[in-house]
Amino acid sequence: MEIDNIHDITVITDSITAVRKILESKVDPLQNMLIPLAAAVKTFLSKDGRNKICFWYCPSRAEWPRHKLVDDQVKASSCAPIFL
Repeated sequence: MEIDNIHDITVITDSITAVRKILESKVDPLQNMLIPLAAAVKTFLSKDGRNKICFWYCPSRAEWPRHKLVDDQVKASSCAPIFL
């Protein structure tokens, strides 16, 4: 989002339901992680009128070959999430 000549970001996810739960009105520990991300998204969108973020829902059962590739890479990552 910080690169000036990038105007389109596509997020491919199979977690739309999880995102909805995080954004619900009740307090959830994951909301603390969402606040800085929301600020970055707001900055990106307001930086240029051409900037946009699209979400593509791709459930794992669709068996899209790249879904398995990304899923395997994420699970193999040595970067452990830190929860506040």
